Amino acid sequence: MKQILYTIGFLFLVLWLMASVDQEILEKATQGDAAAQFKLGDMYLEGINVEQDYIEAIKWHRLAANQGHASAQNGLGYIYTNGLGVSKDYIEAFKWYSLAADQGNAFAQTNLAFLYLKGMGVSRNYTKAAKWFKLAADQGDKEAQYNMGLLYEKGYGFVVDNKLAKSYYLEASQKGHAGAQYRMGTMYHFAKGIKKDLSEAVKWYHLSGAQGFADANYNLGLAYQFGDGVKIDIKSAIKHFELAATTGHTAAQYNLGVILSPEEMGFMGTTVTVVHPQIDIEKAFFWFILAAESEDSRVAKLASNNRDVIAKKLSKTQIERTYNKVAEWVPKQVP
Repeated sequence: MKQILYTIGFLFLVLWLMASVDQEILEKATQGDAAAQFKLGDMYLEGINVEQDYIEAIKWHRLAANQGHASAQNGLGYIYTNGLGVSKDYIEAFKWYSLAADQGNAFAQTNLAFLYLKGMGVSRNYTKAAKWFKLAADQGDKEAQYNMGLLYEKGYGFVVDNKLAKSYYLEASQKGHAGAQYRMGTMYHFAKGIKKDLSEAVKWYHLSGAQGFADANYNLGLAYQFGDGVKIDIKSAIKHFELAATTGHTAAQYNLGVILSPEEMGFMGTTVTVVHPQIDIEKAFFWFILAAESEDSRVAKLASNNRDVIAKKLSKTQIERTYNKVAEWVPKQVP
């Protein structure tokens, strides 16, 4: 009984301390403290110790932003970019990101670069996108470093330079950026500015795929399917194709359908055709149905053909059951 009372008392103390801290922040924010206003706005934006309320978040962010608080200005830009409590307004987002970026806020510099890159709220300008990404990258922002890698690899705003691209990808990868880890894998896989090394490619794909990056899991599926940098392992191939397929990756859905089919069918990403013992005809049909809706016309055509071939081997009940599953299917969201 004493233990229970002690635990309850401790919980009340924690809650009281949290309330005291919140009250202190509120008092400071009400008195015009910009840092407190931003913190309070962020609490409402994220629902930290308060009920999430975008209107309150906007109110407090704006009060801080109008005092020149760079993080609050970036926060307002984020709110307008994503339409949180307001209609999406890229022009307004551009205004607030610019104010924060000019103060050296790395997150705002990255966000501003994205607007220039995509032409949102401002005319597309790769040179200006590169300028702001570089400023943020030089401050260690991993998203900016990743995008600098993309700009150098693709030749947007720069002359193509795979060695520089790799150096930026490596910096972002070491900070755990899944996209950069995937790009590191492709650099080794396709010998871009570096000697081809399939084992090294697989290493980077694993790091990226473990974070749910669909393209990395798709490439791992192919690697295990055909022994590129690893020993052939059909179960691992299925595992990684499934990880990608469940997020909506249509090429992975198609390949998963092939690997589960009793027919000899071609895989996406290779000209090789192989028969495999891992057969589940109903599951194969399921994945072909989904892949047939791909925006990639090649995937859609191949999947449609294979769907129709498999359908002839199924009963009416199996077909109806599978289409019901497809109707209920929702792709998994990854961070």
